[in-house]
This record gives sequence, structure tokens and C-alpha cells, in this order.
Amino acid sequence: MPAELFGGEGIVSEVEAQAETYAQQKQNLRAYKREILLALMVVTLFLMFVTMWSALFLSKQVTVPIQGLAEATRSTELVRAMTEVQGAMTDLIAHIAHPPQVLDSSNAQHRRLLAALREGDDARAARVMTEHLHATEHILAGLMPNA
Repeated sequence: MPAELFGGEGIVSEVEAQAETYAQQKQNLRAYKREILLALMVVTLFLMFVTMWSALFLSKQVTVPIQGLAEATRSTELVRAMTEVQGAMTDLIAHIAHPPQVLDSSNAQHRRLLAALREGDDARAARVMTEHLHATEHILAGLMPNA
């Protein structure tokens, strides 16, 4: 009798087929959602890796020239102290933005400082180092919250 109320056996079998199709599509949707979530996790991990690698690379661009300067002095105490400071500052430096123009300027100052030291021009070395420290102070001051 219920089949007759809804228009016969054909309609009942069609509703059952539609219900089965719906269940299959629902199952496929779950699998699709899992695949999308997995793809997003892979992309997120990749971006985290690239970010960390870039931060470490940029921190080395800053700290390696300083270590070279310490080694150029041939002072074992200064090299040891710089190595300790570098290790302590690596994490901090990794969080500081290093635009290419800032790195280029800083590296140029490092080269001028080394050249002055090699030539034995103490006054010029002191002037270049002072300029470099003021430039570094200016960059770091930009990171501080306004008081």
C-alpha cells in the first residue's frame, strides 16, 4: 500500500537509488575534505621551512662578517667573545627584517672597516665603526615600540 500512495514501485526504487547516490557522494566529500586538509598542511609546513631557512640565512649575512672582523684582529679573547655573542643573538637577529639595501649598506661598512684595519688606518676604522654602530642603532630603534 505505501508504494501505491507515492505513485508506484518506480518512484520508491528511484528514491532508494537517490538515497544511495547521496550516501556515496557524502562519503566522497569526506575523502575530498581529507585530501584538501592534507594538501594545506603540506603547504603550511613548506612555508614554515622556507621562512625558517630564510631567517637563518639572513642572520648569517649579518653575523658572519662580524665574526670575520673579530678573527682579523687575531685576538683569541675577542673571537671567543664574538662567538658567544653571535650564538646568543642568532635567534634575535633571525626576527629582524633585513631588506637587501640594509644588508648591502651594512656589508659595505664591514668591507670599509676591514680595509681600514688592513691598512693600519685606526682613525678611519674608528670612524667607519662609529657610522656602522649608529646605523645599526637606527635600525634597531625602529623595532622598538614607541614609548
